[in-house]
This record gives sequence, C-alpha cells and structure tokens, in this order.
Amino acid sequence: MALINALTGNASLMKEEKAREQYGPWLLENERLEGAFELVLDSFCLTNLRLIALDREGPVNPKVDARSIPLASIVDVTARTAGIGIDDSDLTVTYITSPRLRAHTVEYSTMTFTFNKSFDIAGLYRHLMTIAQRNYASLNDA
Repeated sequence: MALINALTGNASLMKEEKAREQYGPWLLENERLEGAFELVLDSFCLTNLRLIALDREGPVNPKVDARSIPLASIVDVTARTAGIGIDDSDLTVTYITSPRLRAHTVEYSTMTFTFNKSFDIAGLYRHLMTIAQRNYASLNDA
C-alpha cells in the first residue's frame, strides 16, 4: 500500500490492517492490495490488477455488493473537487465493459466515488489517469 500512501495523506485512506481484513477475502491469487479508501457511503480499493468497490446496504445488514474494474479497462477519469459549504468531491472512472477491449463496438460504463471534502483527490486522480492514458495509448497503438 506504499504507492497509495505516497499519493495521499488523508483520513479517507483506510488503515492497512483494516483494508486487509475488509478486502482480503476478495483478492485473487497473486493480487496485491495497493490502497483502500473509505468514502462517504461505501469503500473501494486498488490492487495491482483491478479496482474493487464494496457497496454495503447498511450497518445492520451484512449484505455486500462487490464490483470489480480491471485496471486494463480504465480509459478515462474525471474529478470534481468540493466547493464551499457541504459539497463533497467526486472521482468518476470510465471503463470498457465490452468482453474485448478492442472490439468494433466498444461499450463503456462509469463508476463514481464520492469523498468527503477534506480529502485531496488530486493524487488519486493522477494515479488513475496515468493508468487510463497508458491504456488509451495501448488500445490505439500510440
């Protein structure tokens, strides 16, 4: 988790022990946890292979929806920083959902993550945008 720790120094970054406890059961063989984030409502983590989002239905309901985005499918990232007042910051990841990344007809989806206003999303944005730019170049043979 050293990479993500270097990018952010904020309370929204989940402690390593808690992240391993929460995301350990979801990791694939040879997958490494790089950082986990507590959001306004849910949480997500980055690994060396994918982004994993856990959506909990509530504090008394143990039901969890786990969604995964392969890092290789991320093609764009947008950020909206918090304004004055009670605004939160948003980070939206656009990714390819087509079974083949280079299909003739490519399908996209987005996933938005909301951070509390005290979290500086710039470092995380740069990290994800670096991945997106590398993927974009690779997909377009640039």
